[in-house]
Amino acid sequence: MKEPKVSIIMNCLNGSEYLKEALDSVMMQTYKNWEVIFWDNASTDDSASIAKSYGEKINYFCSDSTIKISIARERAFNEASGEYIAILDVDDIWFPKKLEKQIDVFKKNKNIGVVFCDTMNFDEGGDRFNQFSLVRPCRGKVFGKILRNNFLSSVALVFKREVLFSLDYIYDKRFIAIEDYDLTLRIAMKNQYDFVNEVL
Repeated sequence: MKEPKVSIIMNCLNGSEYLKEALDSVMMQTYKNWEVIFWDNASTDDSASIAKSYGEKINYFCSDSTIKISIARERAFNEASGEYIAILDVDDIWFPKKLEKQIDVFKKNKNIGVVFCDTMNFDEGGDRFNQFSLVRPCRGKVFGKILRNNFLSSVALVFKREVLFSLDYIYDKRFIAIEDYDLTLRIAMKNQYDFVNEVL
């Protein structure tokens, strides 16, 4: 049986400094049936040439002018063809088994709408901490728990496509900072979550 395709959403605005590391982390995934939907938000640096250098698995799109991230992200979602959709911002990286381990969770439970994992936050100064060391993750019906104490990072999320596109809208364009949080809350109202208890 063919593995389900994963669409990886990458939104970029002048992200050339870290973009190669992010794309290399996709290329090193042990799970191979994926596509990248790369939405360039009218970058003026080398982001376009870096993205295009990775070949045909990078589906490159570009806005005519810079638009709100919620609009750019939703446009990228609408280009995705995968059964599952994941988010990778250009200043983030994945460990090699991220997709493999998260897709395995979906395979074991058909009722799951979103699978997430632990994340390590780090900076150039050497500071680092794991998300789950600050908050305790939960599985199943998690709406109230996310509302009280958000334990999700957008880079950690893999969505089932049918769950995303069953919503009246994906992103609320009124927001400028909490678009992903709002999306995960609305999904959690009707769908179950699960996680891999590991930094991926």
